[in-house]
Amino acid sequence: MSRSLQSIIHASNHDAQPSSSSSSSSRVRTTAITRRRSNAMSAIVFIAIQNRADTKKTTDDGKSARAADEEEKVSEREWNQDFYQQWPNAKPADIIQFVEAKAVRGDAKSVLEAMDIFWTFYPTYNLGKTKQKILRDVEQKNRPKKLIEFGTFLGYSAIATCDELRDVDGFYLVCVEAEPLHAEVAVKLLKFSGFEEDRVAVITGSANAQIPKVKELLNKEAADQIFLDHCKPCLRPDLESLEEYGLVHKGTCVIADNVLYPGAPDYLAYLDANGYETELKKAPFEYDRSNWDKSWTPKEDAMSVSIKLV
Repeated sequence: MSRSLQSIIHASNHDAQPSSSSSSSSRVRTTAITRRRSNAMSAIVFIAIQNRADTKKTTDDGKSARAADEEEKVSEREWNQDFYQQWPNAKPADIIQFVEAKAVRGDAKSVLEAMDIFWTFYPTYNLGKTKQKILRDVEQKNRPKKLIEFGTFLGYSAIATCDELRDVDGFYLVCVEAEPLHAEVAVKLLKFSGFEEDRVAVITGSANAQIPKVKELLNKEAADQIFLDHCKPCLRPDLESLEEYGLVHKGTCVIADNVLYPGAPDYLAYLDANGYETELKKAPFEYDRSNWDKSWTPKEDAMSVSIKLV
């Protein structure tokens, strides 16, 4: 990545600072920020493509295309080293500083973009853009009000859901995350995105053990949507427990991730045998290990979207 990209990113980040003016001028400034961010990203894409094309050509001083490629790799390594030095990832909370520096407070989409960028340098289990769209499409169609999420991690999917359903009256999401340090990050990033406790709750503990608390937070009402993105052997028993506690009713949409890879065949079999209509939404497995595992090959995965029929 060339230094010109770095300067553009710096300029776009400088523009993307929250305004302290009145609500009217704040909306105007937010629109302007969004436009500048879009223009800046377009410029980054154009320059990246141009730079890559230029380095493929033989230069005037006789350098071969191979030598130009080597120069590009060196430049990219230098850029990466700068990023890793400025934005370490030694603990879960390290992503917060990056998001606060690169995203706009109250702009959930910019928060998700910043998280995607951070995880480009530090690949990990995260929903990602493709699966985020699958989740949003389902929510846009069904407009659920009472929602449960198991496996919140750092809050990426919860932020996407809250953003998609922000205009739904009575919308409330209950998230369960097993790791306390992850849950703390999720709460902070949800608040930075503009979502407070009146719309979303994050509780810590194993999903199955927290089901009574989830039911309490939902006022003992069944959920319209359940998103299962935690341990794959837990999918079937946790869904059964949700049913036993009366949190699944006719029409509840149950979504699960990674049902093909790493896979959850017993969960899919349970759905087929217990009154669910299921559609598999194909998507690549999101955890790219190729940076450190040269034998790694992309994996085909899917999200299951199931409707309880009876």
